[in-house]
Amino acid sequence: MQKVYRYVNCVVYVDCPDTYDLDRFKAKTEHFLRKVIEEGLRRGNCNTSRNISKE
Repeated sequence: MQKVYRYVNCVVYVDCPDTYDLDRFKAKTEHFLRKVIEEGLRRGNCNTSRNISKE
């Protein structure tokens, strides 16, 4: 499905993903949020930045 947004000086076309892409996006988002929660539980809730993608 394609959505069209018309502005004064441009037209923007957006292709909406199909269900396969939405399911994949949902799975990746859940995985990311689980890593964030695990890190918060393991190291406490602090304001320091760290790389959560390391395993």
